[in-house]
Amino acid sequence: MTEDEHQRIAELHVDSDPVVLAQLRRDPDIASFLDQLDLVVWELQMLRDRGNP
Repeated sequence: MTEDEHQRIAELHVDSDPVVLAQLRRDPDIASFLDQLDLVVWELQMLRDRGNP
């Protein structure tokens, strides 16, 4: 990934605009990175839910 792409990813935490996210997901590297983040978030939620019966 280029430095610009890394910067765009770093800014995602403050930009939850669906249009912006859709544009970023068109880039294969960014889409892959976001998919990995989604998986990590899902796994963390599963661990949290297992700890709270």
